[in-house]
Amino acid sequence: MHAEYLRRVLVKEGVDTSFIYTSDEYSTAQCYVFATVDEDNSFYNFPKTSAAADLDLEKVGEDQIANAACLHTTGISMMAEPRTSAVLAYMQLARKKGLIVSFDAGFPTGFGSVVKKAVAKAFMQADIVKMNLPEFIYWSKQLYSLNLDVDPAALALYENQPCTGFESQSLAGFLDMPIEAFEHAALSFYKESQCPIVIVTMADKGALVIFREKVFTAKAYNIDTVATVGAGDAFMSGFLHAILNSLENLAPDQNGSNDSTPIEKLNSISDENFSQAVPFACAVAALSTTEMSAYRGLPSKEQALKLVQSGAVK
Repeated sequence: MHAEYLRRVLVKEGVDTSFIYTSDEYSTAQCYVFATVDEDNSFYNFPKTSAAADLDLEKVGEDQIANAACLHTTGISMMAEPRTSAVLAYMQLARKKGLIVSFDAGFPTGFGSVVKKAVAKAFMQADIVKMNLPEFIYWSKQLYSLNLDVDPAALALYENQPCTGFESQSLAGFLDMPIEAFEHAALSFYKESQCPIVIVTMADKGALVIFREKVFTAKAYNIDTVATVGAGDAFMSGFLHAILNSLENLAPDQNGSNDSTPIEKLNSISDENFSQAVPFACAVAALSTTEMSAYRGLPSKEQALKLVQSGAVK
């Protein structure tokens, strides 16, 4: 039932569903989201072993990315085998083919060292790494040196699984800091990780993106928020859409050829075109929070552009 519901939604939105893997053995994963009295979220995932976790290399192949420009995956994909190994191998395959590899580094921290090592491997394969503010602090401390005076109590909250409902308490310890402090820390992360693009979303502080050692920022938009679940995913959908749209409009190279790989095109994008992706992504994320449903709040391209043009930032 849940599988068919998701399939119908994707078809309605014009998504190519021809490569969806359907398991005969496991059910479709469900995630129940509960709001706490402090407006935090807690999550309950069911069943423990789902069709998504059953993904392996035999169920994915090169045909799925034959005409693709970008592969996007998440830290949540690193929680169970055989899916973990399959996703990491697929990231390697995408890199060999010259695709842009995008990775959202969020994951339930309470899952331990095995998951942590898998996420660290994904960092090494990614051209784009996205983190929210607590995730950025967490991974900076885990993998690299962190030049930021962080409240230990706030960081301790994030050592819990995100589903424990401490998000707002954790964020409160970070959001009082000046934006310049995060820019400096993000630049350090960018240099140490050698990742071409580092993204940090910062709730009411907006977002910052590091590219070519430059900091691109955008403020948060002033909208009536109902629920924030899925806002980070919405941000990445907006960001990747804007970037890929810019790459499609790039002029041919000096030889008149359009045979450059997506990652080669990304490396040649102008700072001006790149910078436009950040406020657009923030607008998509902001509008996604205006509905209780993470899906129904997703805006059209026109709605996001209208919000950007309004200049209604905090």
